[in-house]
Parts: sequence; C-alpha cells; structure tokens
Amino acid sequence: MTPPDRRAKNERFANAYLAVSALVMVALVVVVVILVLRISAVSADEHASAIVACQEANANRTEDVDIWVDVLKLPPDATAAQKAAVARDLMKVRQAYALRNCAALYSTAASRPLPNVTTGSLWCFRDLRVG
Repeated sequence: MTPPDRRAKNERFANAYLAVSALVMVALVVVVVILVLRISAVSADEHASAIVACQEANANRTEDVDIWVDVLKLPPDATAAQKAAVARDLMKVRQAYALRNCAALYSTAASRPLPNVTTGSLWCFRDLRVG
C-alpha cells in the first residue's frame, strides 16, 4: 500500500467511526429524554394522587372530630368542672385532627423558593439549621 492509499483508508475509518459515534450519542440522548419524560409523568401522577389522598384524609379527620364530639357529649346536669374538662379534651381532639393544607404540604419543587445566593442558604437545607 502506498502512503496516500493508507491515508485515505485511515480517513474513511475515522469518518465511519465518527459517524457511528454520533449515532450512538444521538440514540443515548433520545433514551435519556424518554426516561426523563416518563419520570416526570410518574412524578406528576404521584403528586396528584398525594393531594387527593390528603383531601380524603381531611374528610376523615372531620368525621373523626364529629365522632369525638358525640363521644364526649355531656349530660345536661354536668358540673362546671366536667364541662371545662370536656372542653379541654375537645380542644385537644380538634388540634390532633386539624385539617392539613394539602397544597402547601405537597407543593412542587417549582413552587419552592429559589436558593438565596447572597447568604448561601438553600431551601432544601432549611430544616437542617442549628440553633
């Protein structure tokens, strides 16, 4: 083989290698995009179902409070001390079964505040502050 023939062969090999590499890279990018879109769709479905479950739990909480109100009903001749004790217990029941703010509990990352670059604090570390 003469040197020009070898050079032409090497160039053809390099061009073929680059073409195959580019096709593999494009295929990988397509696969990654498909995976990201599927994860995003699953995440949106999970978010919606979490909000629905929270709202259903709020309905159950309301029913639970109604049950406790019925259970803690006093007779008409109850003393003031008994009325005060039942009122205190009902207050604890209402605190324990307080309705949740479903939208705030299950807010998406897009609705969270952006990092504060000037102080270096990130929203994802807000619960880790000491003191």
